[in-house]
Formats: sequence, structure tokens, C-alpha cells
Amino acid sequence: MGALRSIAQAQGAALVHCAAGKDRTGVVVALALTAAGVRPEAVIADYTATGERTEAILSRLRRSSTYAKDIDNLPAQAHQPRPETMAAFLEQMDARYGGVTRWLADHGLDAHELNLLRAKLRPVDLT
Repeated sequence: MGALRSIAQAQGAALVHCAAGKDRTGVVVALALTAAGVRPEAVIADYTATGERTEAILSRLRRSSTYAKDIDNLPAQAHQPRPETMAAFLEQMDARYGGVTRWLADHGLDAHELNLLRAKLRPVDLT
């Protein structure tokens, strides 16, 4: 919740990241994009696109004292983002919580903050 509030209230752009930029980042970005009205298929495609950088991410993590020992315990393929994972997450948000917007409201994101988030993430129509 705090991440979305920070994105909504930040002046200008916001950078969202975690160690690999996939799962924690993927959830925050999926929540933000879904709240802004992005179709689930596009959210899933955005999450899956992280896979284009898997080798570079793993290479960086191998140089980290925090992650180096554990990073090669699984084959590189296991670190790839899977579209079905994000699809299941979004489906569960709908089934269990009545959707992302409702979950956000139930966890303290007010209507003003939601509008700020939506305004920040929706493209400007220049026509």
C-alpha cells in the first residue's frame, strides 16, 4: 500500500524495484496498472517482459554477497517470470477481495490517492 501511495504522491516519475525486479516489483506494478484501468492481458505481458533481462539480472545478483550463494540453486529458467503466475495473482485479487481497487480501498488508499495514481499512469490523449 505504501508503495502505491508513494507513486501517487511523488512529484514526477517513480522508480519501483527490488533485487531482481520481478516478483515484488511485479506485484506493486500490477496493482498500480490494474488500478489505473490497464487490461489484465497487458499487465501480464508487462510482468513477463522482465524475462528479457533474466540473464543480466542473474549475473548482477551473482556478484552480490547477499544473493550469490543462493542464485544458482535453481536453473536460470526457474527465475523466469511466468505469465500464469501473474494471471493467477490477478484472478485471486478479483475472487478473494473483489478486485484490486476494492483491496486498495480496504487497505487505506483513499479516493483522492487513487485518482492521483490513475492520473499519473494514464497516457495523455494529445488528439
